[in-house]
Amino acid sequence: MFCVKCGKEIPDHVQFCTYCGNQVKMMPASAVSQGTEAEDAKKTNTGGLLIAGCIIAVCLLLGGIGFAGFRFLSKKADTTVVQSNEDREETENEETDDAGTNEESADASEEETQTEVGGTGGSKQEEQPEEVGEETIMERVQKLNASRNAIPSIDVDAPNYEPAQRDINAAWDQTLFYTLEDIDKESMADGLINTYLISRKELLNADSGNQMEYDIYTDPGTNKVHKIVSIEYVGEWLNITEYYYTAEGKVNFIYVYADTNYFPSYATPNRDGNRYYFNADIMTKWRVVLNGVQTNYVLGENSAAVGTNAGSVKHMKDFSQEEQETYDRKEREMLNMAYNTYNTVLNTDGVAMIQGYVYGEDSDVISGVYVALYEEGNPECLYETQTDEQGLYSIYVPTDVNEYRLAFKEANCDDVEMYSIRMNNQTLGGYQPSVYMIPTAGSDISVQIDDALNYNEYGDGMAVVAGADYAIRRGVDNFYGEVVASGVTDSYGYIYEYLPTGMYTVEISKAGYDQSYFTLTVRTSNNTVQFHLSPKLAEGEMRIVLTWNDYPNDLDSHLFTPYCTAEEHICYYHREDGKGNSLDVDITSGYGPETVTVANLERNGLYKYYVADYTNCSQEYYDSYAMSFSNASVHVYTHDGLVAEFNVPTNKEGVIWEVFEIRNGVIIPAQRYYKAVEDNDWWSMKW
Repeated sequence: MFCVKCGKEIPDHVQFCTYCGNQVKMMPASAVSQGTEAEDAKKTNTGGLLIAGCIIAVCLLLGGIGFAGFRFLSKKADTTVVQSNEDREETENEETDDAGTNEESADASEEETQTEVGGTGGSKQEEQPEEVGEETIMERVQKLNASRNAIPSIDVDAPNYEPAQRDINAAWDQTLFYTLEDIDKESMADGLINTYLISRKELLNADSGNQMEYDIYTDPGTNKVHKIVSIEYVGEWLNITEYYYTAEGKVNFIYVYADTNYFPSYATPNRDGNRYYFNADIMTKWRVVLNGVQTNYVLGENSAAVGTNAGSVKHMKDFSQEEQETYDRKEREMLNMAYNTYNTVLNTDGVAMIQGYVYGEDSDVISGVYVALYEEGNPECLYETQTDEQGLYSIYVPTDVNEYRLAFKEANCDDVEMYSIRMNNQTLGGYQPSVYMIPTAGSDISVQIDDALNYNEYGDGMAVVAGADYAIRRGVDNFYGEVVASGVTDSYGYIYEYLPTGMYTVEISKAGYDQSYFTLTVRTSNNTVQFHLSPKLAEGEMRIVLTWNDYPNDLDSHLFTPYCTAEEHICYYHREDGKGNSLDVDITSGYGPETVTVANLERNGLYKYYVADYTNCSQEYYDSYAMSFSNASVHVYTHDGLVAEFNVPTNKEGVIWEVFEIRNGVIIPAQRYYKAVEDNDWWSMKW
């Protein structure tokens, strides 16, 4: 073969001339054959990995998807609370395409995004993320943890875009907003947001370093993103921005406000904040609501006519020079924020953190404990670390659908294993159940099993559950491993056993009750605990059971339903509503249970569940750590049994725990924690 540039003879197999460096455009058949064979070998190896990954993914889907600090526990797919397998498989296929595992589709997707969004100025070319399709899960995990901070950053305010030429006749198209949000609670024509798929990502603000959480709402029929909610943590406050996008990726509406805790809603007319209305990259209206009073700045008659104006209206032709400059600056600023968010969030791989605390027998933190991460079903260690001086371990993982386990080792203590740590694209990371390293010994245990709904005949406690079958397995969330002890609760509902010290999973089952799992820590002494079983539920019902230790004395459940206002949500001062939702048990002296039942779970509606530390809220000790150390847990049941479990974030200041929400019958974890609640007194009767 000869080089077409310098004419010298070169070997057949090279791709560049060894004399002049010119790229050889055509390779002989032998080289093509060699390349094909190599590629076939690569595909064979990759195919094996993909098949294994698919098997793992299918197994996870059949068992339900769980999250850090939150686990789906149903043994069968729950079509009421959990997405169907078909829906999840479709979602995962779409996410795989979006993540860029296929180079051609990733390039096409990036090109499409850049041509469809970004205003007249176009988008700034960004370096493409490194292709990770060939990397093993071990390589990905180790690469993430090699960084000082694996969380990607976002330059929200970067001046990458310019508004379009202003058209004085332009007006906002309200169709998207008024069909997406649930404006009319009795209408089925709106509220489509409650049928959308939700994914979550976390980034860091490139300027401030603040944590930025993003809730991404995707139309399941078109795979188009129509809403992204940005939640930025600024001290005790949250800066919240809700972006709305058309199917073409064009910004349509933006709502910006600040709050001390987040409640998914929308820009109702009475809510303070700034609203920005767009059409074809032109800001047609800017509405400011302060203390419930509206001020509207509009382009002209057309823009003023769209969207009810309850306050003053000022047309651009009447703007002062300062007002005009402010409007122009705000238009450019919001346009850049919208498109920087859209492009960065949708084109950045998700990263989550598996983290938690390790304690000794007396609840003192232990540093230097060995922690190893494994992929479930694989004996090869993915990553090793140790707890820090506060007893905290933190491990970054990709937010792919996967299941992990952790192993903990400490000298002279029983080893602990934690199973069923499941990840997917709704996982931002959260605290796993606290781990206790107990000196090797043996001890007697007594566990009382009580009813979570019905009081005893004297009304001074919960009814006991006698004759319940139990099985005890070594480890945390070990649902299928070897049973080390089993039996039946006695006439007083007690389990009595002698066990080696360490951590166990207790499985309880009895006819008429939902099968449940609880974590038991066996110490060298003081091993008396209570667990609560939920009576069986009918189709469409849901039950939430909150339990905790002796302090704080009073933790309260707060359930917001699709039809309630803040003052009418289900809680201790509004125990039932006209839809059959109720607070059935309200314990104010520690331990719980605090039990809420939903009579008929509305698929086309939003539910939101919080836990409030009433003991410290009522005394205005908003920076208390008490609830975070209360070992509080929330168990969620449906007709299919126990479907989810949440554990309170540990070692956190605050008195409000935002636990989860339900949209379209799907549980979505929140796991946010707040201490600034003075301006949101829904937790009390201060109305």
